[in-house]
Amino acid sequence: MAKGQEEKRHKLLMLEDSFLWEKVCRTTIPLHDESSPFMREDVENTKHKKLQERHIFSFSQQNQKRLTMVKNSRGMLEQTEKIYFFDRTTHRKIAKGHYSIEACIDLHGFIQDEAYFFLKKFLQSSQQRGLRYVLVITGKGQSHGSNGVLYQYVPYWLSTPIFQYYIHAFEKASRQHGGNGALYVRLRSLYKRK
Repeated sequence: MAKGQEEKRHKLLMLEDSFLWEKVCRTTIPLHDESSPFMREDVENTKHKKLQERHIFSFSQQNQKRLTMVKNSRGMLEQTEKIYFFDRTTHRKIAKGHYSIEACIDLHGFIQDEAYFFLKKFLQSSQQRGLRYVLVITGKGQSHGSNGVLYQYVPYWLSTPIFQYYIHAFEKASRQHGGNGALYVRLRSLYKRK
């Protein structure tokens, strides 16, 4: 086997493995709901410290730290960074092309688990490449026999704590970029700008 073919096979295997691992991680349930009191105290202390240290970017005129309450996978409320919607001028500038859409992902044809995996990887790689504005196409899900699963789930996924590390804001796209079947996403800056 040629060296190039072996590398491709290895990369493909890694992608399949990471997809499977991601799926397993999201579907696991702890054996015991109760944790030791010492463990609970440690977790609460580290959560409190992390919330204090977190720097939050915002579009608001008042440059304050803002937190919001979100239900986690167990249904319990937890504090996390708030995701903002685009302000009107930013949305208009993207729609008119003053701010360019630097990358795009089309989730048509993916099943729910694949869409989740590829969306997360797309946002991670876009953030690492220093991109600011990306387009996520979900489709409207109005074809015969379809209930628009991705149309409903992608905005929900984007508002979960897992994605909040990558996303600063998201909003329905304008008509020329897909309208209701697409979302503009502004990514958080990976590095603090001076």
